[in-house]
Amino acid sequence: MSKKGHDDVRPVAGIPDDVMDKLEAVAGDDEKVIRAAGLGHKQSVYIVRAAQGTRAELEELLLKGVVPALLRFALVEKDSAAKQWAGMILASIAASLGKYDKKLCETNAAYQQQKEKIVREKQLVQIVVSPKPIMETVRRELMKAEDRRTTLFRLKGVSGRKWRQSKNLHGLEDYLPFVELPEFPKCLGQWWRELWPLIKKNNPGLLEKLRGGKFPTRGIRNQSRWASYRNEFRNALDTLARLRTSGVL
Repeated sequence: MSKKGHDDVRPVAGIPDDVMDKLEAVAGDDEKVIRAAGLGHKQSVYIVRAAQGTRAELEELLLKGVVPALLRFALVEKDSAAKQWAGMILASIAASLGKYDKKLCETNAAYQQQKEKIVREKQLVQIVVSPKPIMETVRRELMKAEDRRTTLFRLKGVSGRKWRQSKNLHGLEDYLPFVELPEFPKCLGQWWRELWPLIKKNNPGLLEKLRGGKFPTRGIRNQSRWASYRNEFRNALDTLARLRTSGVL
């Protein structure tokens, strides 16, 4: 790349050296290294594997760490200095990406393909597989379960072995099984088994609305039961799992 090309996109001041080192590590000539690996050079094999691991680490840091944390700060209802700061950072990121979006689409096929993939994934939420009220209900209950799970982990860390007897556990008893589960969407079947009873318990008025045809959903019967809509609720959770896996949600 020419000197001018380097000047076009300047690194942000203040990025920790270890992060910059990781970014530099993934910027090598992959084709050259892979060719060398094909000739049996063990060091080249190590470099390839290290670069792949570094890319995965950076992806985890940015997409599942930094950005979600900024969004949580920015979307809280109560105004605070942290909320204002997160909003400013996100706005700066959006503006920077917007500035180079057209150029990236023209010069980086992976960027364009990933953009198109994300748009398609977002549209999954709107498709007929999971009618809107069902999707909204499942997403709300999933977010609540994840939030309660985080709270329980914190309580466990503070209270030690007897955390299950803590007075602060009041109101969280229904969510104790989620502590034994890995993060969503891992073990999706187990997440579904724990969420389904809570969906029914926490939304007593929804079944009547579904029965009466208030919402556009399939299989409406005046005497229908929760089981009549079980597959549609499960489809909604499966859709959310795909979105989470792809980094959209």
